[in-house]
Amino acid sequence: MVIEFPEESAAAGRNRELLAEFVRLNDAPCAVCGYNLRNLTGEVCPECGQRFALKVGAPEARFGALVACLAPMLMMSGLLAFIIGMTARYGRPASGAWYWTFLVQGIVNAIAAVWLYRRRRAFLSMAYERQEVYAGISVSVNSAAFVLGILAR
Repeated sequence: MVIEFPEESAAAGRNRELLAEFVRLNDAPCAVCGYNLRNLTGEVCPECGQRFALKVGAPEARFGALVACLAPMLMMSGLLAFIIGMTARYGRPASGAWYWTFLVQGIVNAIAAVWLYRRRRAFLSMAYERQEVYAGISVSVNSAAFVLGILAR
């Protein structure tokens, strides 16, 4: 039985050559295990067996503000799931101001988290200072709403 491989495109062949040239001349750690790939001739890390490739990436990508924005939204969405589960199991509570506060806050945050996730590229393309302002607003508003929900007994 003979295994035939499809012809590799010219671009893929050139990328393979560039990768071989790069690791021949530079110290480059494996992304998985950190092994120094310098002077390798193949595309597989000899330490962990992970294939490596030539890629374009952002070495200093900043996701902190996006995470800080999404975290309180996702926490309140999790609280919404908990409240819905408890309501399904035990019914709606007799004193309901806190219940409705958390229910509405959870719904709004679930919608906002989905919206922000879908628009994450636009968010990440903003100036980092502006991202930090939005993250601060998200944390502040959700913290205040959570405290109000607790006080609404």
